Amino acid sequence: MKKQRKHYTPEEKVATLRRHLVEGVPISDLCDELGLQPTVFYRWQKEFFENGAAAFQQRGRTHPWHRPICSDHISFLSQQEESMSGDIQQNKATVTAFYDTAFNQKRPDEAVSRYVGHMYKQHNPNFGDGPRAFIDAVKAWIEACPSLRTDIKRIIAEGDLVVTHVYIKQHEKDLGTAAIDIFRLENGKIVEHWDVTTAIPEKSANSNTMF
Repeated sequence: MKKQRKHYTPEEKVATLRRHLVEGVPISDLCDELGLQPTVFYRWQKEFFENGAAAFQQRGRTHPWHRPICSDHISFLSQQEESMSGDIQQNKATVTAFYDTAFNQKRPDEAVSRYVGHMYKQHNPNFGDGPRAFIDAVKAWIEACPSLRTDIKRIIAEGDLVVTHVYIKQHEKDLGTAAIDIFRLENGKIVEHWDVTTAIPEKSANSNTMF
């Protein structure tokens, strides 16, 4: 059962961030354990990198553990921030390659072996759970729609999540589908997936397109 906490001390916030940044505990595990929304964790992380531990001080109060951040600490934080930025860019590249290999190159086996981790937790109700179910479903889709093409129009990443905005076209006469996919990665590999899709209609109430 998740713990319900309305307030965390500055010391507890720093300790929580340290468990992810130094000990490698996944953000999703920390949020489940502490009853946090991921957005709260990311806000703590952003404030910490921007301002150091002082970001969590309450105005007008001092605490015995508040000390000036030395240059070594600042250097460590800078290195961690650079590492996180690199990880985010790599995660975006991994998801892009996964999408292209599985759907456009039509090699789902290779996509899974190269870009999927120890599990593939699936939230799409039309697909079974796990890597094998993904491979089988994509192969069946390709067999039914050999002209299947996907085009990633936008890709956004934060923390261990990557979001894609994708145009899917199953055949020449297909108007297409707009899809939003969310991937969670661990250690550079995809381990979880959510998505929502909307078929592109023949007529639209505006002229902005779905992309």
